Amino acid sequence: MKRAETKAAPPPPSTKSAQTPHDLSHTWVVTAEIQVEQRIADFRGSFKATTGQRVDAMEVYCKGCRRPHNEVKALVTTETAITLSGQ
Repeated sequence: MKRAETKAAPPPPSTKSAQTPHDLSHTWVVTAEIQVEQRIADFRGSFKATTGQRVDAMEVYCKGCRRPHNEVKALVTTETAITLSGQ
């Protein structure tokens, strides 16, 4: 006795990616160094800085894609140059 093989139809193509375009905008944030008192040295979270407190920006990166600003800037500059040259 032979078994009849049945094949399931492949799933329909996903339209989710076609409906939702990727957000190519960036939200720039910085890693920062702020001198703190000993009592909050091991604190992770947010706190208010005091008036006149100095905040040193160490690195600028995109909050969404986590790529450094210089990397994104170089990529955009290269893409613009290629577009302008007609390639």
